[in-house]
Amino acid sequence: MIYGDHRLFIQFNTILELKNTSLITLNPQRTKRLELIKSLSDSGMSNVQISDYLNSKGLKTPKGKDYYPKLIWVTLKKYNSRLERSRSYKVIRVVERLVVQKLKIITTQF
Repeated sequence: MIYGDHRLFIQFNTILELKNTSLITLNPQRTKRLELIKSLSDSGMSNVQISDYLNSKGLKTPKGKDYYPKLIWVTLKKYNSRLERSRSYKVIRVVERLVVQKLKIITTQF
């Protein structure tokens, strides 16, 4: 906001506590497979049904093996934990202050 020959603005300094600082970005193909598994689970399919579905589509694990129910369970558990870590944060402190800057008046002479 400009007030007279001054510019006024509010400056914020926020400190957050995050649990996802060590998250490594996954390969897009792997992320797509995890999202598929989660969406199948969210739609009501059991671990047995999900593993059968993935195997029938010819999809393999990152190590090139077939899926089995316990692997689906562990995969979902780890992926859900990963999603939770990426969403969780806590605001530790917020400091705001009013900043006033004097505008520089530039004059040009011809």
